[in-house]
Amino acid sequence: MSSSISAANVKLKRAYEPVDLGDGTRILVDRLWPRGVSKVAAALDQWMKEIAPSTELRKWFGHDPGRWKEFCRRYSVELKQNAELLSNLRSLARQGPVTSAVTGLIAGEEVNVKGASQDMLITHRNLNFIATVIATGLAIWRVNHRKPTAAYLGIGAASVGILAYTVYLGGKLVYNVGVGVEPAQGVYRSDAPALKSGQVGAFVKTAGTDLLHGVQHMVEEVGKGLLIPTIMTSLRKQPKLAPPSGGVTTA
Repeated sequence: MSSSISAANVKLKRAYEPVDLGDGTRILVDRLWPRGVSKVAAALDQWMKEIAPSTELRKWFGHDPGRWKEFCRRYSVELKQNAELLSNLRSLARQGPVTSAVTGLIAGEEVNVKGASQDMLITHRNLNFIATVIATGLAIWRVNHRKPTAAYLGIGAASVGILAYTVYLGGKLVYNVGVGVEPAQGVYRSDAPALKSGQVGAFVKTAGTDLLHGVQHMVEEVGKGLLIPTIMTSLRKQPKLAPPSGGVTTA
């Protein structure tokens, strides 16, 4: 597999910039935690400080433009010494909807939700799963076809629309309801998986267990008719059109 990553899959932001719903997976690459920024405000998925420039290299550079090319060369050497973490970062940049679907299944086992919030989480999770199935199917189809058809493009556009809606739902769950935010009592499990250096085994084991439970719960809830409950509730709340006044009556 090529090590290159599409530029569209990677965004660069300062840690002090506000969180945006389109950020995707948020990773801090810095040896030091940004001063004055809380963990809640940072809303990070991971902190990969090991692949940031070393303290020695950063001090040597000293923001001197004349040392920029040499800084890049030395930093490239440092990155090669952390090939595994760099590979993990590349994988995250490639995964896209797969990451959303899997983490959505896991998250359902680790957060506090009920009522309308639970409906929203179920809808978010199931739509991510549907988008993943569509993306997988399209990828398999393209293996045997050189040119995309109109149907292929239409299904792809629908999948993008689904993902955009799940991003909106995810933002509402976090910012409106506080799901997954400890100060808002939105975390059900205090030992939720965290991918950190030296804890990869524990992360995989815990996440695997939650993923299995998430799949089981999804099957049970879909069996009860809870496929996209948030959307169905909204449709049921739509006001019915009143009959036009002054209509003709018949005897």
